[in-house]
Amino acid sequence: MGGKERFFGDYQIGKLDAMNWAKDALLVHQETIHCRDEQLKNSKDTSIRKEPTIGRQLSKELNRAEAEKVLAAIKAKQASLGHGVIKQIDIQDKGQALSTQQIQQEVKLAAQEAPLEVALGPIRTMLVWLLKKLPDRVYKLSSAAVILSMALSACSAINRTDIDPGQINPITTEAPEVPATGGQEMPVEPAEVVLELSPVEAALAKYEAGENLDISNLTQEEFVEFSAKLAEKKNEKRGINPIIYNNEAYISPDNYMMMNYDGHPDMNETIEMFVPIVGKDSEGNLQFENKGEIVTIPGSAEMDWDMRVSELRDPRINWPKTKVGENGLTEPERKMSLGVVITPMIMLDKDLGQFYLSGKNAMMESTLNLYQIETDEAGNPLLAKKIIIHVGQCRLYAEGSSLEERANYGIRGSIQETSRSFYNALVENAIYYVSGLSDPTSSYNTMEVDVSGYRGIVPSSEVRSVLLRETQNDQDMLVSHIIMLIIKSVN
Repeated sequence: MGGKERFFGDYQIGKLDAMNWAKDALLVHQETIHCRDEQLKNSKDTSIRKEPTIGRQLSKELNRAEAEKVLAAIKAKQASLGHGVIKQIDIQDKGQALSTQQIQQEVKLAAQEAPLEVALGPIRTMLVWLLKKLPDRVYKLSSAAVILSMALSACSAINRTDIDPGQINPITTEAPEVPATGGQEMPVEPAEVVLELSPVEAALAKYEAGENLDISNLTQEEFVEFSAKLAEKKNEKRGINPIIYNNEAYISPDNYMMMNYDGHPDMNETIEMFVPIVGKDSEGNLQFENKGEIVTIPGSAEMDWDMRVSELRDPRINWPKTKVGENGLTEPERKMSLGVVITPMIMLDKDLGQFYLSGKNAMMESTLNLYQIETDEAGNPLLAKKIIIHVGQCRLYAEGSSLEERANYGIRGSIQETSRSFYNALVENAIYYVSGLSDPTSSYNTMEVDVSGYRGIVPSSEVRSVLLRETQNDQDMLVSHIIMLIIKSVN
């Protein structure tokens, strides 16, 4: 008599060596043993003390190879959710993970929802079902070993004797093949155990692992969920990192103004860097939530977000038709001849903030927020990354237009006051072709201003490479002096 036994749900188990089931007990991580010891010591529930130890309880349920495969599947699930990231809404003390009692309660609540046919089946079948039902917070805030041991304990604790087998269609499985051994132990074949991830979780796991990612197979709903979870994950990983000047002021995420700093960095002083894409319209244009409203970005459906324009009169841009100088070039063309590079970004609103430049020509510059779109290997948008630009002496143009406006430096006040025509010409919920400085450090020296007193921003020597995404910095906020903005036309 022989055959294969297959787990229900999304686990797949190869041929099992039944003779070794009783011998190969699960070696649970030391943390699990410690948690159980603490539970026994602190609990007044005598039923807990009567339960068999984990090793005895599981010796006939999983062999070692199976257990390792299940642990690997749990860890894959944890990786997709950002294991170890503790959210304030989950627990009161952000410095602590879930307690043993909290984990046990979550597992028991999930186990109580098991259908009768699952509850009466093999414990391995029940385990598969239970692991899929556990809430994300258990995976995020517990170790894999603790999750496995608690889940198996809950499976074993279900009172099967009170259930009428006639109420259900029993689960049938083929008995595993028992080979002749001649008194010798047979090696255990590795069991294939796969805890299937949802398309969103699989995409997140790929992103986290740095693997090639193509999200074009996600549905609209899955894409929105993916973008939201990815933005949340990246913001959580970044953690507390406000923009602080000279330990005296910080840039408030509420209004982007410079406020007095109390010397203690907090999350509510940290600007959210990553913003999810909340949808697409019928034409595929990207949508964002801004100030409680869903806004659509015209012309964003077919946009190449990875484009970098460095050549004069690149045909991908309908160049502004402004006055031609004595050199035979318009001002945008002249700037391009100096070696600047253009990249596309989005402006959701033109709310102004502040950025103080110290030094001989100290000034309070006006700032705007722009958003870079991060893409997968196929060019599909994933989410938006916020950057802050200050715009003293920035020129504003529009594709195929004679529009030309210039913003003044912040010596005399906000551009809304000193450069009204520039400010009024800005278009919200639009795509801009953006050009920063080719050498920010040299330009600041020429302006006789200094930004070295800041913490939480990309160093000026790295601004250009981060702006063009030649290097990655997802920790510090990119604050860049922008010299040219071209409003993309919408056909």
